[in-house]
Amino acid sequence: MEQKKLNYFIIYAKSLAMLLLLLLIFYWAAGEQLFYRESAGNRDGGYGNCITGELADGIWIDQYFDAQTDKVESVGVLLTSNGKEIHSDVQITLTDMTTGMDLASEIVSADAIAVNEYHYLEFEEGVMGLRGHRLKLSVCSKDGEAGHSAVAVYDNSVLSNGGEFFINGVAVEGTLSYSIQGMDDVWTGHAYPFLAMGLVLLLSALYWFCAHRFRAGKREPVFMTFFLLKRYEFLIKQIVRRDFKVKYKRSVLGMLWSLLNPLLTMVVQYVVFSKLFRANIENYPVYLLSGTVIFSFFTESAGLALTSIIANAALITKVYVPKYIYPVTKVLSSLINLLLSMVPLFFMMMFTGEKVTKAFLLLPLILLCVLVFTIGIGMLLSALMVFFRDMQFLWNIISMLWAYLTPLFYPESIIPEQYKFLHTFNPMYYYVKAFRTIVMEGISPEPKMYALCALMAFLSLAVGAAVFKKTQDRFALNI
Repeated sequence: MEQKKLNYFIIYAKSLAMLLLLLLIFYWAAGEQLFYRESAGNRDGGYGNCITGELADGIWIDQYFDAQTDKVESVGVLLTSNGKEIHSDVQITLTDMTTGMDLASEIVSADAIAVNEYHYLEFEEGVMGLRGHRLKLSVCSKDGEAGHSAVAVYDNSVLSNGGEFFINGVAVEGTLSYSIQGMDDVWTGHAYPFLAMGLVLLLSALYWFCAHRFRAGKREPVFMTFFLLKRYEFLIKQIVRRDFKVKYKRSVLGMLWSLLNPLLTMVVQYVVFSKLFRANIENYPVYLLSGTVIFSFFTESAGLALTSIIANAALITKVYVPKYIYPVTKVLSSLINLLLSMVPLFFMMMFTGEKVTKAFLLLPLILLCVLVFTIGIGMLLSALMVFFRDMQFLWNIISMLWAYLTPLFYPESIIPEQYKFLHTFNPMYYYVKAFRTIVMEGISPEPKMYALCALMAFLSLAVGAAVFKKTQDRFALNI
């Protein structure tokens, strides 16, 4: 009995140490994204449709606006040479009218002014606490020479929120072509120690509650699942190894197809869609490949799990093995293909100049969520397939429709506003987007994205396991 108690404490201590290590790694790898996210108040000023007079002979321009970001990182103004040779520098100044302080001032050299280019005031550390403050963006040229001075661009059809546009102190209808980029404060970063502590306490309480029930001889699914997986660990490994070998049996290239499949798919999609979407998507090859490897894993493994019970009918009716092992091993065998598919993705990243950052340490977390989600879907489909053989045909249609509803080869921006709500109910949208954020931007997804990915995975597993458990006793009668 004492030995049994000691085992529980050892398992708990090891699990706690691993959890704390993972929480520390997550905090370090997520970095600034735990504290800030790209602001919804960011503004891209576009390229306007009008120009001001030359910034000469004492002409100055003022644009007033209300800051809509918690932290301002840069403010830009669109200047143009208008095809002339520029001899005069331009001064850009940002003033906080709420406090009366000049936040930054920059001299733009005459040599740097070309046709329709933005010039920026950069804040290396960012300026905090400006949300709601009245800001003034001023543009002038103190030594402006008529005929050789730059001009500013504005749009007479756009009025900024709370903004006012003045030329030489006279109000003008329209808005200066300016941009403002910043970040919004995220509470999760500041509260991370408390969130981590709460998670540790919650999981600790759950562990000891389950351990108490298990020692009392009560049916406890967490510990029972753990011990059954431990008991059948050898069998699971053999089935996964067999499925992986059978897939490439008598194939000339063998496992190389795991590397070639995503690359060839990406090439085909690139040839077909590059003319349509390439201009709207930065690094289109990596965009395609990063979406393809995730979604292909999902459709392939779910499709294999779909027929896993039917295909093993002879074993199920003669030998006792926990039936959920069959769909689970199909997903795990496909996981090997997913990991191999990551190799060409990283080569494509290196070829196109994408950088590997510390945020890549967070990829296993996203992949784990995809794995759990897929296991849940696989268990659901395999159970339904026993009773409704039409599921194999329905799944082909569903998976194709699912692929088109997920932005794999097209940019999210082309979705009409009235249909964007569909993404809210599409788990693969969250997984693909989180994966691309890490791979293409080199940063962590925002904290809300992790919560949504984990929630979708948990719901899928809960529903799939519940349906599978409720119907498994009738499998032998229907296969």
